Amino acid sequence: MNETSFPVQIGRYVTVRLLGSGGMGEVYLSRDQQFDRLVAVKVLNVSAREDPELLSRFRREAECASRLSHPNLVKLYDYGEHDGAPFIVMQYVDGESLADLIKRRRRLEPLSALKTAREVLEALVVCHEAGILHRDVKPGNIIIDRSGRAHLVDLGLSKPLDKKTLTRTGSLVGTPRYVPPELLVGDRYDARSDVYQVGLVLYECLEGRSAFDGTDLAGLLRRITDDLPPPLTCPLSSATDWICELLARMLAKDPASRFQSSREVLDFLAD
Repeated sequence: MNETSFPVQIGRYVTVRLLGSGGMGEVYLSRDQQFDRLVAVKVLNVSAREDPELLSRFRREAECASRLSHPNLVKLYDYGEHDGAPFIVMQYVDGESLADLIKRRRRLEPLSALKTAREVLEALVVCHEAGILHRDVKPGNIIIDRSGRAHLVDLGLSKPLDKKTLTRTGSLVGTPRYVPPELLVGDRYDARSDVYQVGLVLYECLEGRSAFDGTDLAGLLRRITDDLPPPLTCPLSSATDWICELLARMLAKDPASRFQSSREVLDFLAD
């Protein structure tokens, strides 16, 4: 397949339009001719196919998604190859990313932010019970559909629970401002690290900005390991002032001081 061309059809999937593109490839809105439904088809581009690590990541996304089923996770329908290009066929979620929603609204109401965090945590419970870590929970990887339901997407960085998160070169995997502090001191990424990232997502929903940000990477990583997030400025009622305690436990620098699992956070929210 020519990278610069618009594929008319990929297997039995007829392309409707381009949904988005990135360093690894493109995602197309397509129609599944066999089942007459709209789907999202992710196609790996030429440069990514020549990179063993990216190719492995793409295949891992398909493998992990095939093992999971939950209303807050995007379903995998198919995996194959077309004209030498690997592709993944997924459930199409009609909506927008949480990142775009935050940008458009500036910040979410506390109850809406908590609902989104709860749904992401419920998706992570399923991942963790299947022995899978997400490792890249961020607003850009959460799609909010037209009904307001959150869908956790992009399992490309997922790995079994017993694997380290550092690459063979020692560089960090994932988006720098969402990297858990334990990774920066050489510790393993585990389920509590996913919990930390959900805490960052909740903070960003409430504040309309990242807990840790900056253009200087070294300074950003130092703040992640050493500094607390700026205090919340969003108005909290007496019914939601406990959110500060929730965030403090989710974003604790020491994983031992955090909630120990996504399930434990959900139990806290249910009390």
